Amino acid sequence: MIIIYGGAFNPPTKAHYLISKMLIEKFRPDTFYFLPVGEKYNKRDMASFVDRFNMTSIVANHLPKASVSTVENENKFRGTYYILKEFSQIDPDLYFVMGADNFDYLDKWIMADNLIKEFKFIILTREGYDVDKLINEKYHEHKENFIIVKVEIPISSTNFRNSKNKEILLDEVYSYIESNNLYEVNEDA
Repeated sequence: MIIIYGGAFNPPTKAHYLISKMLIEKFRPDTFYFLPVGEKYNKRDMASFVDRFNMTSIVANHLPKASVSTVENENKFRGTYYILKEFSQIDPDLYFVMGADNFDYLDKWIMADNLIKEFKFIILTREGYDVDKLINEKYHEHKENFIIVKVEIPISSTNFRNSKNKEILLDEVYSYIESNNLYEVNEDA
């Protein structure tokens, strides 16, 4: 089994680490990949792919069987469907992890119908999103492809970018941010 955890990881937080650790312990995958979005992803205030890759690698180094993929930053972005097709050549028993906030608009993704039909998802709950309702309203034909995992960790990358609270991050990730002058965090603060 392969688990692929997609996201911006801008920056990766303790929540990303704790969720990944919990998923690895619960599902015991052969491989666990972090899949940071590439440079072509249109999002404000995002650190470079190299910096997000390096910070996410720090997190992956603290987890068994975890690594970080660069595939979303290679060549032209084709969409998650095609990336999962490539990974499924390695192992067809594949799960894509996403938060409820992204799940809310999964039906708008590139090749969404095929993506939802052909792949399995681990959906992480998030306050303000009713995942069961979303599945029943939007994806009921393929509800067997969704596993809901309850998460109650009120930490996000946005929290860090807004507060600069180093307690939200692993120490090594915060040190990387300081050393590379990211997110307007300076070493004198």
